Amino acid sequence: METVEGYKKRLVLMDEREGTLAKVFGLMAPRVERAVFIMMDKLYPAYQGGYWEFVHVESTDPEVPSAFYMYPLLREAEIEIRWEDNCSKEKVSCETAGIVAMLFALSHLSFAVEASEKLSTMYMALLDYAMSHPDGAKIAAMID
Repeated sequence: METVEGYKKRLVLMDEREGTLAKVFGLMAPRVERAVFIMMDKLYPAYQGGYWEFVHVESTDPEVPSAFYMYPLLREAEIEIRWEDNCSKEKVSCETAGIVAMLFALSHLSFAVEASEKLSTMYMALLDYAMSHPDGAKIAAMID
């Protein structure tokens, strides 16, 4: 477990992966996963699919809800992601790209589906973590 400015993040181990998305998102898991993949494709058109890591994030403040994100394992250590809607582009790690894709997916789905309150809460929890992340400024620029 790694601690980052008031947060503890934990990579989901291989033997814990089965059912992780369903535990985190419930019945929305397939829609969230698909939305993340679609957002990643928009952010990084060279994305061709692949293995994704899952990360749980807990705040050291018990009042702050836990967060979750996923990111692709790619050959490149850093990739250039672009978001045409705000003319942003940033060179980031795959982990940071995954956080951005998850934020976009949660935001999009929170306006479109019946579980919007839960997804909005999850978005805000991940956003709080993202702003304390070492690439927080890049994440903010991408989602602005």
